[in-house]
Amino acid sequence: MERTSVLTHGTQITRPRNRQTIRRPKGGPQIHRHIRIPMNIESLTSDTIDDWLESSSDFRIVEYYASWCIYHLLTRRKLEQLGRALESMNLPVRLGAIDSLGNESAFERLGIQRVPTICCYTSLQRIMWVGDTDLDLMLEQVHQTTLSTSK
Repeated sequence: MERTSVLTHGTQITRPRNRQTIRRPKGGPQIHRHIRIPMNIESLTSDTIDDWLESSSDFRIVEYYASWCIYHLLTRRKLEQLGRALESMNLPVRLGAIDSLGNESAFERLGIQRVPTICCYTSLQRIMWVGDTDLDLMLEQVHQTTLSTSK
């Protein structure tokens, strides 16, 4: 059986000649489409976000994102890290995410002008971070907020 060498994305692969080539769709993989929200992050909409924000006295952290923007993958990781860090500090926390597509009215009503944005809501105020913010800075700001509200 005769073999051929094929150069694929900088890697040389040797395969039998009679095998069919698997073709990829034009444009390559599109990882920013159809992103699923993990189980521990609640999916929010324009209809549900107001009740969700007012429903408890827990820390409520919301990621405002656009599914077409790949940079929200960075903030999604920060959202999960911030949630885990607050839980480890024994602070009750709920995580949510809302896509700009189809929920423009919520973004306008809540004053969100750029994506991705993460907001932490406490009973008295909102802390907002735009883009990929340092996790230590986020935790410090949340800590300062909890100290000022507990006095």
